[in-house]
Amino acid sequence: MGNKFAIGQIVFSVPRDKRWSNPRNVEITSIGRKWIGIGKDRFDKDTMLVDAGKYPSPAKIYLSEELYKNETEINKRWRKIVNDYQYRTPSKLSLAGIEKIEKIINGEPV
Repeated sequence: MGNKFAIGQIVFSVPRDKRWSNPRNVEITSIGRKWIGIGKDRFDKDTMLVDAGKYPSPAKIYLSEELYKNETEINKRWRKIVNDYQYRTPSKLSLAGIEKIEKIINGEPV
């Protein structure tokens, strides 16, 4: 990911299962080649997932709460688009419009 981290930096931890824990700010306590320490836990620098050994990660780390909320909103809106237009093409969509959408999805300039 190429993120820069510093001891004392605050990051945002979001549990996979929010029934048992709430999203919260956590402080970076140590930095290694692969792992970043956050108290008694650690997360992978590249995947931003908290280590759970051979089990699924219990949480994902975001650089800020704002980035987490932004990702959540993008996912919500994307699911709505996919669900609303899953079986039909919008009647006012032109070929030029679909080409713009493809460029946006592929990260190309529009």
